[in-house]
Amino acid sequence: MTRRELWLLAVEIIAVLAAFTLVLAGFSLFLIYYGTPDQSDYTIEVIGAYELIRRCSNCRSLWGPVPEDADNPPYIDSAEIVGEDVVRIGWDTRFIVCCQNITPEAEEQSLVYWVIDMENQQRHGPLSEEEYPALLMELGAAEPIRLLDTPRSSWDVSTFNKNIWNNGR
Repeated sequence: MTRRELWLLAVEIIAVLAAFTLVLAGFSLFLIYYGTPDQSDYTIEVIGAYELIRRCSNCRSLWGPVPEDADNPPYIDSAEIVGEDVVRIGWDTRFIVCCQNITPEAEEQSLVYWVIDMENQQRHGPLSEEEYPALLMELGAAEPIRLLDTPRSSWDVSTFNKNIWNNGR
């Protein structure tokens, strides 16, 4: 090979490496900006077989046991009890209370409340902020249930768990 051919080969190799580096840098920036799957997702065991699950930004929902009267295949052992987006949650030994934002994309939140009676496997709601405490008392709750903000991402889960312990749960 002549010097000129070697020089052209070296330039071609450098060009290919530069293009590869740009593609790799672009992909890295994409991952940093948009995140990777499961980067901020989490599952928190609430109580018993109930779990708070986050699948995306405004996709926090409460999952629990499938009601006995549900028409589901036998391999389904849990179902979404309160859909997206559960922004606050609280519980005691019998009840779970969820505050759901039914307009997650809107600037102003529109909130409804759900009361899950674990003893009777019943879900009550949607309820207003004034209705759910009265329903809890009517159903036999010993005291009001304090609601905590649900974690926005997996990084906030430890703070949420600390708040649960500080709340006496």
